[in-house]
Amino acid sequence: MEIHELFRASLEVITDRHELSIPPEVSMQALKGYSIYALKAVFNGHGDGLREIVKKNLSS
Repeated sequence: MEIHELFRASLEVITDRHELSIPPEVSMQALKGYSIYALKAVFNGHGDGLREIVKKNLSS
């Protein structure tokens, strides 16, 4: 029996699909990338999902 077989385990993780990981400092490139993502989401009819992301992350 190998060592990695001795320590095999299952892990269930519950996450919020709308939660963003935000670094301590936001670069202009990251801001530009998120802005483009947001515009594309709105233009493609996914503004409700974007609103949920913003609402969830501003409230925390």
